[in-house]
Amino acid sequence: MKLTKKQLQEIQDVEKKVASVCDNTDEIFDEISGQEQNITLRGFLALCFADVDIFLLQDESQENDNDKLYTKEEIRNQLESTMYKMTNLPFIDSSLYHIDLFGALGHQILRNSGFSEKYIKSLEKNK
Repeated sequence: MKLTKKQLQEIQDVEKKVASVCDNTDEIFDEISGQEQNITLRGFLALCFADVDIFLLQDESQENDNDKLYTKEEIRNQLESTMYKMTNLPFIDSSLYHIDLFGALGHQILRNSGFSEKYIKSLEKNK
């Protein structure tokens, strides 16, 4: 699926916000916790990718990309660090990470489309 210019701009805006707080995890939490009501799946993924981009691919000024090849251990360490940061955000209940994401989203889409709870539950029983 190709992203629209608006979607790309939204991702860039989130990346800039993460970049603006640089390497200080507490500042990242403070910066995005003010938006906790508005974090979408797209925004959450953008934060994850921006974290990798900032801490692995950009130079210290965060204005240029590093011209460096990384070992698989360095890449894995950065991915692990990013996953830890993003799954330990203080304003997100950790039990949310164990919910069937696409099932929950599908349920919400059906509700938003006007299907009754009774009909949606009948679909779940027929799985």
